Amino acid sequence: YDGERAFLASAPIVTGGLVLCSTQVGVLAALDAVTGTLRWAYFDHDPPLDPSNRSRGGPIYRGRTGFAPRTVVHRDRIVHLPTFSSVVHCLDRETGEPLWTRPRERVCSIGLVTEELVVLLEDRGCRAVKLADGGEVWRQSTGPITGTGLAIGDDL
Repeated sequence: YDGERAFLASAPIVTGGLVLCSTQVGVLAALDAVTGTLRWAYFDHDPPLDPSNRSRGGPIYRGRTGFAPRTVVHRDRIVHLPTFSSVVHCLDRETGEPLWTRPRERVCSIGLVTEELVVLLEDRGCRAVKLADGGEVWRQSTGPITGTGLAIGDDL
């Protein structure tokens, strides 16, 4: 049993003729669902703190045990929260081009994505940012988060 790799496992997402694969080693790849050819790739890790000194270890792990990194597709947008990144990424689904990034701060997971909002779960609260541009809408302290939430209908 390899506990570290098991936590970094990621299921592919099929959307709009693409298969999205989050490698958890720094790349979100989009493959053509029919041919398997690479359509685009997006580098999602933080750069090394000191590129000249690679002996200080690997990338900095972010998030919290029990909360898998998450990638959510909503219409033409991909909201991506990789394990080794200090930001939340929003990409164009067809091109992989970044639309916005937002500092991760204490975010553990993406709770949900609606037409207007991305709800981010933190270790002791949650906050919402605009899907359009990543601008903060609200923030709420809740105490320890123990799950990823559930949306029913159109109401938050």
